[in-house]
Amino acid sequence: MPQSIVQYDKTLPYIEDRNPWEVPVSYLKKKTANEYELVSGRRPSKMLLVNKLRSEIDKWRNDGYPGATATSQELLAFWFDQSHPPVFGNEPFHFYFCQREAVETIIYLFEIKKFNDVIPLIQKFHEKFSGNLFASSIEFSEDLEGKRKVKRYFPEKDQEGEQELPEKDLLRYAVKMATGSGKTFVMAFVVVWSYFNRLREKD
Repeated sequence: MPQSIVQYDKTLPYIEDRNPWEVPVSYLKKKTANEYELVSGRRPSKMLLVNKLRSEIDKWRNDGYPGATATSQELLAFWFDQSHPPVFGNEPFHFYFCQREAVETIIYLFEIKKFNDVIPLIQKFHEKFSGNLFASSIEFSEDLEGKRKVKRYFPEKDQEGEQELPEKDLLRYAVKMATGSGKTFVMAFVVVWSYFNRLREKD
């Protein structure tokens, strides 16, 4: 089987002194073909739920995870509030912030918000994008076979469209992460979180 090879003819841009386990406080925005500017804050997302959820998770983290089980609080502190033994070389190992944010979001939605269906989740956190007549419009529909859809604005396409939804009360969560950012670790975190909460917590 042929292997995919990606070759770069120039250095990829990056922010100096940025540690991948720390909360991002700025991002690079492209100005010209070879020029970037540093912008303060988090890069805004064009995904439906990310921006509002991200703000709530930030506050929840800063407040010390109120409402989470003792088991969840202990796991989050163990994984992310300390360094771990070296894995490569002699430097202490830290999990990436994107991994932290991903597992925090799943725990928050399950333990704190307690959603059991996707429609209330969308109603609570959907983004009202500006610059388009239909940008803030969200419409839900269900056909005779029980298949559900949401009609919404897709900013990446600058047009309206429909998106299929899971069956009622069959809520599924997904997190989007870049290649090489440690999705397998996040899956492991969720398994460990689920197992030890089932083992140690009554609810």
